[in-house]
Amino acid sequence: MKITCGDITFDLNTQQRRELDYLARWRADLAYITERWGKDDPETQVSRGCIEFAFTVLDRLHVPFWLQNAALAYGEDWRNRQRESFEHYLRRKGYEIA
Repeated sequence: MKITCGDITFDLNTQQRRELDYLARWRADLAYITERWGKDDPETQVSRGCIEFAFTVLDRLHVPFWLQNAALAYGEDWRNRQRESFEHYLRRKGYEIA
């Protein structure tokens, strides 16, 4: 899948896409836990650790920061994540997907 942001195009392969889903999932998990039980809940540490690990993996896979940030923003609104896919989110935000 090709994703275009302005003049920049990135070819996203299956493994990179899977890792972006992983990042969005853990960001949604963190947002949900924080909303329901507060920032001091012990589970927030687990979610933060998984998010940090996802960044490490995405960096190794050479996924650009702008796409990692898009996955974070997508996951942050955990309710919306249940309603729309990452691709729909990107299109709504003005990214082109081919």
